[in-house]
Amino acid sequence: MKQLSTREKKILCLGGCFLLILFALKGILLPAMAEKERLEKRVVAAGKALQEMTSMQEQYQRMGLNISSEMHPGKKRGKGFTLFSFLDRLALKSGVKENIVHMKPDSRKHDKGAYTISMVKVKLESLYLKEFMDFLYFIETAGKGVHISGVSVIKTGKENQLLDAVLDAWMLVSEDAA
Repeated sequence: MKQLSTREKKILCLGGCFLLILFALKGILLPAMAEKERLEKRVVAAGKALQEMTSMQEQYQRMGLNISSEMHPGKKRGKGFTLFSFLDRLALKSGVKENIVHMKPDSRKHDKGAYTISMVKVKLESLYLKEFMDFLYFIETAGKGVHISGVSVIKTGKENQLLDAVLDAWMLVSEDAA
């Protein structure tokens, strides 16, 4: 090192400083910047998730309000109204009563508020599509707060012209009306 001229010593010092800066950049600064970028992306994603959860919470709360305002039994049904008898009347009206194999009533307590969910499973056999569609139409348009939660349909009969169907209907009943 003593044999080198001042100029060469300066060049070696500058080269050493350059390598030191390069190693510091590559080993410390670039990983720190990458980590900062990764964390910023996580913060943005978490913000979007929070915003989505907030909107879902608001929607859930609105649904809870709808239970009390839109589905309130007293507004849509008379005293002594039951889902079973309602479906029985509509089956007679739509011409599917003779196709009913069984109607299975059930009920359970709603997890929000003073309501019970009244349910009826209706099994129908050998009926025409038009009759079944009329039955569904009468249920949905009656304005009694009765809803269809599930329908299962299978083609049967000669040339698959008839249907076998299972229908799940439900309604909310307030505890004081039950």
